[in-house]
Amino acid sequence: VLPDNAIGRLTRLEAINRVALAAGRELDLQDVLDVSLRTTLDVFGLESGWIYMRDPTESGEGNCSVASAISLPAELLSEISNNNKELCTCQRELLAHDAGVDVQIHHCNRLKALLDEKEQEIFHITIPVAARGQRFGLINMVCSQESKPTENDIDTLTTIGAQVSEFVANGWLHARLKEKEAARQALLTALVTAQENEQARLARELHDDAGQ
Repeated sequence: VLPDNAIGRLTRLEAINRVALAAGRELDLQDVLDVSLRTTLDVFGLESGWIYMRDPTESGEGNCSVASAISLPAELLSEISNNNKELCTCQRELLAHDAGVDVQIHHCNRLKALLDEKEQEIFHITIPVAARGQRFGLINMVCSQESKPTENDIDTLTTIGAQVSEFVANGWLHARLKEKEAARQALLTALVTAQENEQARLARELHDDAGQ
């Protein structure tokens, strides 16, 4: 019979592997985000969460949006998606140049106002998505006091966050490469079209001159 601490380590390892296997199968950035959020929530028995993302090559308060969301009430989703609202704590941290990379617990007033139906404490766990010197986003998972993470859970979430960050970094790079390739193809098409139009114009002029 394995001791409790060994069982705990195996459970955490299984959770980490589940997220890694699920996210690692995806190449498209949106798919990586959706499956990472869904699997992480499932691993910890939670129901609701969302991911904020930003383009690490840009700056500014507007550069932060909800990229994935699961089981959020429509009112809350509208609240966190409204860029005209004052930035919440985790958004400010995401956009801050000196933001840390530790898993944190935030007591968000938006959650308290919209989800606290049972008069219990509502908060969200925030997992930074950062890799290769760039900060891509945050995974937020809604919790109550009953499902508050333990110290071991925080360690597991930190490891999961590091893994997801690498997959997101790869997905982001893949998306940028696809955009550059699409732009290159569009440029080539425009050049070919311009060349064909010029050839057609010259052909018409030669035809007119020959007719005269």
